[in-house]
Amino acid sequence: MILAAWEKLGDKVYQPGSLWQFQAKWGQDISPYIRGIHSDAVLKAIDNLGKILNAKPGTYYFDFRMGLRAFFEKHLDKFLPGNFKLSDFKKRLGFADQNEADTAEAMRQVYGDNEPEAETEEVWA
Repeated sequence: MILAAWEKLGDKVYQPGSLWQFQAKWGQDISPYIRGIHSDAVLKAIDNLGKILNAKPGTYYFDFRMGLRAFFEKHLDKFLPGNFKLSDFKKRLGFADQNEADTAEAMRQVYGDNEPEAETEEVWA
C-alpha cells in the first residue's frame, strides 16, 4: 500500500525501479521510521506530501524531489496527520521583501486597490 501511494506521486518523487527493489531495499530502509505508526497515518502522510508537491509552482517552499527513504527519515513527522498544516509550508518572505509587502498592504488599506494619485503642479500659461 505504501508503494502504491508513493507511485501516485509520479515524477515529483524518485520511484523505485521495481516491486523487488522496494521490498528488498527501501522497505528495510523505511521500516524503522514507521514502526509504531498506524498504516493509515503513514498513507495520509504520503497523501499530504502530494498536496504540497502538486500545488501551483511557487506556492510552497517544499518542492524538491526525494526518494522514499529521505521522506521517511527526514520529513515524515511534518506530514503525519496530527502535525501537518499547509501553512507551515508556505514560502516565507525575507526581511526586506516582508517590509515591502507590509508597506504595500498598508497602502492598500489606505487607498484601496487603486494607487494614490500623484500630486501635480498646475502650470499656468
